[in-house]
Amino acid sequence: TREQRDAWLEKTANTPFNKWLNGQVRDEAGKLNLEALYTVAKRYGVGGAEAYGHLNPGQQRMTIGIKLRAKVPASEYEESA
Repeated sequence: TREQRDAWLEKTANTPFNKWLNGQVRDEAGKLNLEALYTVAKRYGVGGAEAYGHLNPGQQRMTIGIKLRAKVPASEYEESA
């Protein structure tokens, strides 16, 4: 819903974790690079195209991001905030 999107933008979109991840998986124009997303996922032991390739790119970014948030040490992204 619109309310859910607004809440996500306010509370989650600009967190240190999302800034860290987006800096690695989005180009200068903000477009998602799936290969870069898969590279980060692999680095932290999270499935990539083989596990999530059936989803659309936004769903892949969301799902892999959720899994990465649980595995990436906060020290890796809090410093880059």
